Amino acid sequence: MSTKQILILQGGGAFGAYECGVYQALAPHLDDLAVVAGTSIGAINASMIAKHYHEKDRGARTLQRFWKEVLATPSFPFFPFRSGRTALNRHYCGYPGREIDCLRQL
Repeated sequence: MSTKQILILQGGGAFGAYECGVYQALAPHLDDLAVVAGTSIGAINASMIAKHYHEKDRGARTLQRFWKEVLATPSFPFFPFRSGRTALNRHYCGYPGREIDCLRQL
């Protein structure tokens, strides 16, 4: 009779990236994972592990790709020029010229 293993992941933003690294080390040793669960970002990590656990690397590559490629890609455009900041200011604040003061409040 083999011992069943469980993996519980916690939430808390940056812990998700930490869990990704820990899972890279643990995955080769998780031969009989019966339960994988988590809360908040841990639940997202757990869902990817559960979905890809049948793969040779037990989902470690998918989880790493999620953290290094998907989450590392900015979803909000960066405006390095004044005209961009003014456009951003108009969008959020409704008036040009005082974007620094207004954006500090966001």
